[in-house]
Parts: sequence; structure tokens; C-alpha cells
Amino acid sequence: MSAEAKAQAADNAARGILLDDGASMKYTGAGSGIPTPYIDQDRPVTVGATATFTKPVILSYGFDKWRLQPTVPVSGSNPADEPATFSQVREAAPQFRGDDFTISTFNVLNYFTDLGVDNCTANQNYRDREGNPITANNCTPRGAWDQTNFQRQQDKIVKAINTMDADVVGLEEIEDSSDFGKDRDETLKALVAALNADAGSDKWGFAPSPAVVPTTGNDVIRPAFIFQKASVKLNGESEILDNAAFKNARASLAQSFTHIASGTSFNVIVNHFKSKGGSGTGDNENLDKVTGPEGAVGGWNGDRTRQAAATVAFANAFAAKSGTDATFLVGDFNAYSMESPVTTITDAGFADLGHSTSSTTGFTEYSYLFGGTLGSLDHVFASSAAQALVGGVDTWTINSYESVAYEYSRWNNNVEAFYSPDQFRASDHNPEVVKLVFPTPTPAPTMTAQPTPVPTAEPTPAPSSTATASPVASSNPTESLTASPDAAATDGKRSGNGGLAGTGAEGMISAAVAGLALLLGGLVARRRSAER
Repeated sequence: MSAEAKAQAADNAARGILLDDGASMKYTGAGSGIPTPYIDQDRPVTVGATATFTKPVILSYGFDKWRLQPTVPVSGSNPADEPATFSQVREAAPQFRGDDFTISTFNVLNYFTDLGVDNCTANQNYRDREGNPITANNCTPRGAWDQTNFQRQQDKIVKAINTMDADVVGLEEIEDSSDFGKDRDETLKALVAALNADAGSDKWGFAPSPAVVPTTGNDVIRPAFIFQKASVKLNGESEILDNAAFKNARASLAQSFTHIASGTSFNVIVNHFKSKGGSGTGDNENLDKVTGPEGAVGGWNGDRTRQAAATVAFANAFAAKSGTDATFLVGDFNAYSMESPVTTITDAGFADLGHSTSSTTGFTEYSYLFGGTLGSLDHVFASSAAQALVGGVDTWTINSYESVAYEYSRWNNNVEAFYSPDQFRASDHNPEVVKLVFPTPTPAPTMTAQPTPVPTAEPTPAPSSTATASPVASSNPTESLTASPDAAATDGKRSGNGGLAGTGAEGMISAAVAGLALLLGGLVARRRSAER
């Protein structure tokens, strides 16, 4: 671990404090029947919230943590005895939407229309506190167990994507339906149909899979694209990266788009690199516990670095074929900003567009929370030509900043009903949203039509007689015709002048909320099955 990483970890530990409940009880799982303290459906506690103490607490130290204990045990059954309340800092919508043109990355949390109940054994599932299966576990489908739970999941994802309102969305963790003997895009089509039904119009389209689908990197989950048909159109066929580096990951997917109003084309490549879970050998060894300059990167860092190099080469080749150098790399790279997969991309000339700062809390915002600390595994990188289009960056903190108790997979995990069909905790990664500003089309110049000269009639010779005929002059006047210029196309989404947010240093959440995150560890219960 580097000296800087050690210093950050020490600072986190020194400032961390846990708000306790003064009791020893289990709030989740079989037989639990007590509501959780401090948090419920009407009182969400989000990363970045501040605590206000309304009653005395006792400072203590135990189990390697400083703790604030209430003077009497508390639970959700007696909220009046709780010693603290929390500010509400949820972001109902991203900073850029509506009239802004945006691209984004969104992890849809193993969205599978093929269900566990139809493909798994009776024991391959996670269950609620009453023993009812909720999600699949350790079988080919990785999502909901049955249609009821799938509908809960879909409602949240659809609400989140339609609220985000991005014009181009790179998706991760959507089912590859070819693994179930179906058209590869069948689940993608189902998501688009659900989005359009919720929107009340034929708003969304998707990029079809290309004719050639490599076998390498062909996981049961895949990247995909959806887009808004009124503002953008596909520019040619999509292409999947075929490279041996993706033998244990999801192959990157490229698509070129054209902004309809301005005629500007740009490329987007959506990515989902190998996860940090587990360990390989050599440069794939999990070094989280190793001291030294290469520590704290998790397993499979060597493969992720090779995947990054292959993606850069793929992006450059695709740019040459598509006819534009404006390329964005988006998605879940499973690497933090100072790790070699990311620096491989930035060293190749792609800018990491960084992280935004919350207008509500003033905190730098990140895409992921793990073990009580924040960082970004999800990124948007821009080529030099693409950087010229960027008008702003936002991290929409609806997912990882929320308690896992609100996720569909934790249905009936506590006697308190936490689930709601809203956008909060639709997934475990926060979406990254980038505003693009396109050049205004230049109106065609006003043209004046030149009249066609009318020839003068030649006089007809008069027959021999005593009378002399006079020639007849032309009586056709010329007319000046003015051509109407073509009406300048206007962008259906206004172009603003948002500044690009600077990248902040990764920090720690407020002490009280960090403590609460630890208190609610019981709600996390089980991490969803590791990616294969």
C-alpha cells in the first residue's frame, strides 16, 4: 500500500465513529420482528447527511471503534428515544436532464427476465425473513427469483432511468438472452418496452447486437445501449471487442451516434471489466492485504490493465471506421482513479472526466461505497475531440449512497417495509451523467436567383411594298426572385454553459453517517453473488 493510501486509511480510522443503539439484537433474518432504529422508509439516511443530536449520548470504545451510545436502548419501536436525527440530502434528479443532452452509464443490477424459479434448484436463492425466495443465488440467472420480485426490481430501474432522462445510456449487467436459447437482445427489448410504457410514448430505442458476436467475453451479463429516438440516431452498426484479455470479463461494446439537430457524430464504448473479487496468480493476485506500492488493488488487476489497453486500441480503430474522433469510454471499470487500468486509459490520451460536487452538501461525489469508504469504479473518459463537447459532469447519488435495505433484493428483510417503487437503491452503483453541448448548425446563406435573359426577337423582313414595317421590341420584363434560406435546425435540448467539475480528493463520509453505515451492517446481510 502506498504512503498516501496508508495516510488516508489512518485518517479515516481516527475520525470514524459509530452511532450505536445501546442494545444487542438482530434486526434482519428469520425470526426478527423489531424495526431498525434511526432509519425507515420515511426517514432515509444518505451518505453526506449531517447528524443533529437531540439527546445526551455516552462516548465509549469497544471492538476497535469509538461509539456513541444512547442513554437507553433504542429501536424503531421507540423512535422518540433516539438521540439523533439526520438531514435529508437525497438527489431526486441529476443536475443535467430535460433540455440538456446527456450521456450516462447505468448498472442495472443483474436485470434478468429469465428467472430463478424457472432455471434454478429450490435451494439456489436468497430468502426473506419468512423463508420466501427473493433472488437467485449461484445459478445461471443472477437476478430476481420470480415475476413478483422481478417487477419490484424493474419498477425501480425504470423509474431511475426515465428520471435520469439521458439521451444515450450505456448499460451494464443486463442479461445476455442468448445464454437461454433466445435472441441475444430479448431482455434488452423488454427493458425498452417497460421504459416506453412508463414514459407513455415510443421514446426509447436500443442498439441491436452486431452480426458478429465474439465468443470471448461473452458472459451471461453484457453491456448494452439504449437511446432517445427524438434526439439521437444510430450511426452504423455496433461492434463488440474481440480480444483474449476479456476471457473473464464482459467484452466492450462500441456504437457511433449522430446528434440529430446538429448532425454531429460521436462514439460511445460501454465497458464492464473484471471484478475485484477473488484472486488469481502473478499480477492477478489479490494484494489488498499486502504492503507495498502495488497493494490495495484487489484481485485480477493485471487482467483489468490488459483489458484497458485492449479497449484503447479498440476505441482508436473504431474511431477510424466511424469517421469521428470524438469517443467516450463509459461503464464499470472496477478500478479506482489511481489504479493501473485507469492510468492506462488516461496515459493513452483519454481524460477522466472526474467526479462532481454536490450542490446540497458540498461533498465530492463518487460512484461506489464499499466497507464504509467511497470511491469511483464507474467512469467516463473522453478523447481530445470528445472533450470539446463536454458541458458538465454529474454523479447522481441514488444508489450506493443509500442503505441496501431499500433494494428490491432485501424485500421483507426487516419487519419495517423499506421497499418503494422509486429510483432510490435501484442498483448498487451511482450513475455518471455527462452533459454534451453541440455546435449550432450554420444557416444556409440567402441566395438571390439570377434572372434568365429573354432574347430579343429578330425582325421579320417585310415583303416588297411601299410600306416599311418597324421591328417589334421584346415586351417580357425580367423578374428578381429571392430564394428562402433553409430554416436552421434547432436542438430540441438547450445548450447550456455548465462548467466541467474538477476532480476532488477521495474522502470519508461524515462521522455520524459512517457510524450509521456500520450500525446498519445487519441490513446489508448478504452481498450479492460475485460476478463470474
